Formats: sequence, C-alpha cells, structure tokens
Amino acid sequence: HGIDHVVLRTFSKAYGLAGLRVGYAVCSSLELARVIAAAKTPFNVNAAAQTAAIAALADESWMKASASRVRAERVRTATALVGLGFRVAPSQTNFLFFDCKGDSSSLAADLLKQGIIVKAWREAGYERYLRATIGLPADNDRLIAALQELVGR
Repeated sequence: HGIDHVVLRTFSKAYGLAGLRVGYAVCSSLELARVIAAAKTPFNVNAAAQTAAIAALADESWMKASASRVRAERVRTATALVGLGFRVAPSQTNFLFFDCKGDSSSLAADLLKQGIIVKAWREAGYERYLRATIGLPADNDRLIAALQELVGR
C-alpha cells in the first residue's frame, strides 16, 4: 500500500483559468481525502470558477490547443531571451526562470514601471534570477522589447 500521497492540480496553466483560482486533489486513499475535505474552508471555490472548470474538463481539444500555444510561446520567448544574453533555465511550465546578470529586484522594478510584472527571486544564490510568466504573444513581445531596452542601456 505504501505511503499516502496527494496530487494537486490547477486549472491555471493548461486550462488557462489562472484568474479563477480553481484546482483539485487526487488522493491515494479515501481516508486522506476525508482529512483534506474536513480541512477546507466552506465555499472555497465560487460558482463561476466551478462552471468554468467543468466546461474546461469537457473540452479536451481546447486544453490541448491551449497547452500547445503556451509551449510555442515558451520556446519563442526563451529563444529571444537567450538572444539578449540571458541564461534561461530549462522549463516545462508556463513560466521562464532566467539569470538577468544583475540585481533582479531592480530590473523587476524597472519592468513594473512599464506595466510588466515579473517575480524577482530573493532566495540565496538566485538573487540575479527573474521568473516571467508566459502570456499572450503581445505580452511576451512587450517583455522582450522592454528587456532589450533596459539591458541595452
């Protein structure tokens, strides 16, 4: 039987429902599922999010197309960042983690002034790294152009 475990999944990435904050858990045992259910807050997912999640699960072709678009944009954006001289960590997710070759907090603040939100990493050894979410092509183009402008100064 082994060790009890839980797999948590979100609808944020492949299903494109990040703003709705909806996900689910798959438990290795009914007992574990009951413990988790007892700990959750009431009304933790609103009706609109539930409806969207159910619709997303029913449309597998849309999810596959959405995931394909994210993969293509991730490759395109990573290639552009490498072209600007950044070292980009391998990714299978909807974000890129890259060495900005300087103070990531400062660069994140400069990007925010242009309306671009990235996460500056502050953990020891990663102070030079930024995390940028893969967005729509136009969003990714804005990030690339802003970084090109900021790095070029």
